[in-house]
Amino acid sequence: MLMNENRKNIIKQILFIIFVAITIIISFFAVRTTFRLDSFLPLYFDYISLRIGYVICLLFALFAIFTSIKKFRKVHKKIYLTPLLIIGFGLIGIITALIRNSHLDDSSVIMVAQQKGEIAGNIYMEFKEDGTYKLDYYNFLYGSRYRGKYKIVNDTLALDNEHPIDENRSYMAGKLLIRGDSLFFQLNKDNSYNESPFMKIEIIKNDSTNVH
Repeated sequence: MLMNENRKNIIKQILFIIFVAITIIISFFAVRTTFRLDSFLPLYFDYISLRIGYVICLLFALFAIFTSIKKFRKVHKKIYLTPLLIIGFGLIGIITALIRNSHLDDSSVIMVAQQKGEIAGNIYMEFKEDGTYKLDYYNFLYGSRYRGKYKIVNDTLALDNEHPIDENRSYMAGKLLIRGDSLFFQLNKDNSYNESPFMKIEIIKNDSTNVH
């Protein structure tokens, strides 16, 4: 009988450890996803999967809170409140991420450029007064957002990333050629710019003193 009781206790401890591990993983996923929320544009399947992921996290968090409190009331051991502590840190992380994301666009936009009519993908860019940019890349069923810093030198707009679009690294160069109201962004094999009308981004707003 004593051996059976010991086995039950060991199994319960193992299950509790697994439960705590799952709580850590889900809390980490929720915090990490919230921090990265600005980096992708949820379209179609991504939009659905994102919301499903948050719903799963919420349901598990409620289950973990209910289970932990019930277990603590039964055996009065603070160790069983560990999942509550993890969820609390997760909530702090999520709130911090939301506050951080809300301030990403505080700087004034001085130039806006947009690509239109391209089958492979569409680009939308905002250049801000503080020297940062925002790049939205739409490709069929998904979209991604990238941020970084830029400099304008003569007829070149240099980004701080050699391959600004991560999932399509050859599509856009890290230096854009300024031609009138257009930005040419793709390089040929000889490193000259592809000045095809399909490979340009039209400047639709320009309050910058460096681009004329």
